Amino acid sequence: MKDLVLEFVERGLAQQALPKSSARRSALPTIVPDKPLALRNPSNAKLLQVLHEQEIRATAPRRSGR
Repeated sequence: MKDLVLEFVERGLAQQALPKSSARRSALPTIVPDKPLALRNPSNAKLLQVLHEQEIRATAPRRSGR
């Protein structure tokens, strides 16, 4: 077992690291609770509007449906 672990460690150390440019990252999703934002490149004005709408919903009195 010792020889097997040593072999894997040596192989890992012998491998060259991938250049940063080859590492692919996906874009982070834009998430707004209860309202998905379907814009790929939203403007600052649109983002502020969405945040304002969310704030209004969060502070609005809730109606009891029971």
